[in-house]
Amino acid sequence: MKAIVASPFLWPPTQLTYGMAGQLVSALQGLGVDVVWLQGLETLRDVFDFAVSNQPDATLIFYMGHASATAFLGEDVYGVGMLPTGDSGRVRGRIVVGLPACLSAQQLGPALIQGGVDAFVGSQEEMYAQWPEAEHDYLSDWFDYTNTFYKSLVNSLNGGASLADAVAKALKDYQDRCTYYMSYYQDNLDTWPNADFYYVATKQNRDFVVGFIR
Repeated sequence: MKAIVASPFLWPPTQLTYGMAGQLVSALQGLGVDVVWLQGLETLRDVFDFAVSNQPDATLIFYMGHASATAFLGEDVYGVGMLPTGDSGRVRGRIVVGLPACLSAQQLGPALIQGGVDAFVGSQEEMYAQWPEAEHDYLSDWFDYTNTFYKSLVNSLNGGASLADAVAKALKDYQDRCTYYMSYYQDNLDTWPNADFYYVATKQNRDFVVGFIR
């Protein structure tokens, strides 16, 4: 199994998701996945298109970074983006995940499904970044519950599950891990000054992530 992991760097908070992608790449390699990692300026449209066309066996395309309703933006946050709706046919036959990637399930996801991708996962709403705070490292929690999705998906596919079952299980495992951290924050509302914000942030990140299967 081969994956293309794309993670821009220059635009806050993508410096955080770049670190998240580094952890994901290591985890995927540990699961036996051959990874092509597009970093920083490599997440421009032409470079991404070159990677996709030259890696026809990369059935997984994972993106962590800024997105809009109509595109994975990559480094091109003021232009058409790394993967816009108009390029939907270029990734046909792949499994595409944007997590975290704000708003990507609104128009981009359905367009990619119509263009022939086998599955798409993304968020219908904005997603919140998390940071280390004095009382607790919320950043590590964000990394953990996000990468729970990816690891679950790959483990299920490696185990022979159908694509629909693998996506459903990965979404459930992701949601359950988010809920675990929400409960953790709720238990510490009286002693952690930022726990209320991160409870809401994690709930937002949990509740609006959806999957589409062709």
